Amino acid sequence: MVDFNTNAPSTLGEAMQISSRGTDSGDNKWLHMILQETYVRMALQGVAVGLSIAFVVLLIATMNLIVASLSILTIVFTLCCVVGWVVNLDWQLGSAESLSMMILTGFAVDYVVHLAHAYMESNKAAPVSRVHDALRALGISVFWGMLTSLISGYVLSTLQLQFFAKFGTFFLLTIVWAYLWAVLFLMPLLAFIGPRGVGTSAVREIESAKQVDA
Repeated sequence: MVDFNTNAPSTLGEAMQISSRGTDSGDNKWLHMILQETYVRMALQGVAVGLSIAFVVLLIATMNLIVASLSILTIVFTLCCVVGWVVNLDWQLGSAESLSMMILTGFAVDYVVHLAHAYMESNKAAPVSRVHDALRALGISVFWGMLTSLISGYVLSTLQLQFFAKFGTFFLLTIVWAYLWAVLFLMPLLAFIGPRGVGTSAVREIESAKQVDA
């Protein structure tokens, strides 16, 4: 501020600092700093709530704690990639970015929950075979769903209104990273450490035993 007043014309008078006092975020802090802290807190709380709800949904859809946990891990990696890409674009965390992070957490669940549910619905015993069944059953549907969302997100990102353009970019990045992490990370991970099934032959033996008992 001293340098600013030194270089400014004397006819303008001296500039002065104005800072907020007595706020919840601490004393003598710039208003912009408090606003940024609010945006960060809103974004983190929104993501935390979104992930909590997503975990409950995944647990209900898969009825398996391991699959639900691996799916949440995939969603976290997706969000990290989206945030990292936004930082690479030199965007500051404003109201549009904070709101987008809270909303788009739900979009990252879409492909994960479909593929995880299809994995658990397979009647094969080996995890690799169950992954193959999941990709055969819903792989093409998930792909075309990703492609249509990708096109709509791109169109939205070309709008002139800043909020919709940024939301479209967030949506576009979320769709791309969510699909890549779901197909290239979650599915191979389930093939290695996913829960095993009872298998078709075992199911038939159980059904035969039930019929004999009846």
